[in-house]
Amino acid sequence: MADYHRALAAVERAAQAATRAAGAAEAAARDLRLIASGMTADASSVTSGAVGKVVPGADAPVVTGANAQGKRSTIGNMIVDHIADNRLLAVEAVESGSANGPNDRFLKSSPTPDLQFIASSEDKIASLSWTLDISGVQTGKRLAADHLTITAASDLDSSHEAKILGLDGFSGGTEIALSYIHYSTEADLNGTEKPEVERARESCLNANGDKDDVAQLCDPYSFPTGVSMFVLRYYPQGLRSMIKAALPGNVDFYGVRVAASQIDFTYLDRAAFTTRDQSRLGFKATAFGGVLLGLGQSALTGSFTYGRRYAENDPVTLCQPITTPQTQCLTNADGAPVRKDKAIVAVEARHGFGAAVGQFATLAIAPQVSVDLKSKAFSLDVPVYFVGDGTGKLRGGVRGVYLNRRDGTGGREDDFTLGLFVGVPFSVFGS
Repeated sequence: MADYHRALAAVERAAQAATRAAGAAEAAARDLRLIASGMTADASSVTSGAVGKVVPGADAPVVTGANAQGKRSTIGNMIVDHIADNRLLAVEAVESGSANGPNDRFLKSSPTPDLQFIASSEDKIASLSWTLDISGVQTGKRLAADHLTITAASDLDSSHEAKILGLDGFSGGTEIALSYIHYSTEADLNGTEKPEVERARESCLNANGDKDDVAQLCDPYSFPTGVSMFVLRYYPQGLRSMIKAALPGNVDFYGVRVAASQIDFTYLDRAAFTTRDQSRLGFKATAFGGVLLGLGQSALTGSFTYGRRYAENDPVTLCQPITTPQTQCLTNADGAPVRKDKAIVAVEARHGFGAAVGQFATLAIAPQVSVDLKSKAFSLDVPVYFVGDGTGKLRGGVRGVYLNRRDGTGGREDDFTLGLFVGVPFSVFGS
């Protein structure tokens, strides 16, 4: 238990530093997503942190008012493109919902860098994940978002397979993964400002009418964390209806993920009576798909993974005489690492409890069942999130993994591993 406390203290310090770094990157990441998705006229016309395309001037017909039926409306002395605003609102609902989970899972969208540390009695793993929105300009009522995510992971103190991440988790050594996800749903991109935004603006004006900078303070399109957060602050009861209007249905998704891992091994060469070093490259490729439910509060994912990894043999001690009566003994893995192929079918569910839109989740789970069709092994991996980061997001908790597989004699062996993790955001939209 003392080891767990020390490990938790270390990873909490690292997670605090990662949270600060992620906060500093948030505004830049938002502008990057705006530019990448073609929603900005040019970089100089984007107000930092704004949700939607804000363009100066009046070079197109403009209809004023919160409920104006047009693609643009006048807010102060600026013209706001509400189609861009509505699209980004919907995309952010996807990114910050249950799609933002553990770094080692296939369903992963992280608009700012996510740094995760996980520790058990045998494993200590660090991973970093970051997502870029590469979507094109949207037309019609169908919202399609395309994300590229890169993830890097490293075992901090060993080269063996990490049991704490289940059958299809981290293979050991250093691993780099790249994934592509396509999200698709019906969306309301009609170019009309949502009435909830106008009510939030009125609430802000009533609360801050005596301040000199009230016009800037109560501009939802200049709010540092976006229009949805502006509504959450000044008209929280309207956030659910606003998001439901932008995302009236469930969100379907599918994607692929490829990963390569480099692992260094040290083993005992019996014939030469010496230890040798060897580096091996493993790989895996995954196809997956599923659906986000309940405005992103829940998710179901199915996947198939084919891959190759290398595993070290059990240790052995060999001795040989040097001079009578002295002997020399060596202890290490018995022979070169063994290649192991895998074909894994997995099903995952996610859900945030107490997480109505506009509120923070108090508890979240992401259980995954995996079966390796080649080795006839199976696992149950259950992360449970209950530790917040001070801002309301769940970033830590415990992770339990049950493994059952064949042993060297042809029988079965099982193992249960319990670990602690911090630094993984598992939030619902509005947090």
